[in-house]
Amino acid sequence: KSGLYEKNVTLDIARRLAALLREHGASVVMTRDDDRYLALSERVAITRRAQADLFVSVHVNASPNRSARGIETYVYGARAMGRSAEEAVRRENADANYMEIALGDLEQQAHHEASIRVAGGIERSIVRNLRTIGRKKHRVEAAPFYVLARSGRPAVLIEVGFISHREEERSLRDPAY
Repeated sequence: KSGLYEKNVTLDIARRLAALLREHGASVVMTRDDDRYLALSERVAITRRAQADLFVSVHVNASPNRSARGIETYVYGARAMGRSAEEAVRRENADANYMEIALGDLEQQAHHEASIRVAGGIERSIVRNLRTIGRKKHRVEAAPFYVLARSGRPAVLIEVGFISHREEERSLRDPAY
């Protein structure tokens, strides 16, 4: 509502996260480090070329329901569970090849438990450190996001808050948050 864009928030978060990980000795490859659009297949190709140990996709959520708030973490699952997950999958998979998602299903199942452990740790840490809320009772959700299905490694997609919620938008605008 106030002119904040998801792309700006997520790029800022990704850059900060990359810097923190590098400070702790991790090697980080970002799918983008500037304001440009990359097709889903390009994001996956970068991840596969890098032979990454983990794929993390950072997003900001939005909803017509202005009271919707909280963070959501996802791992790959053949079906989206719940209406909000289905809407997010439709939005994020807009240019996806669904046959490729189906082909990635078997490959991604091998990484399912590791993905759940990482996603759960990320969500617990964010909820605890930012004093925010997780959206789901069971915390980690599963959904057929293209980038998760095709990553070929443990993979997590995180919605870090709702840009459509007045308080969360204010927080997402604040660099200290």
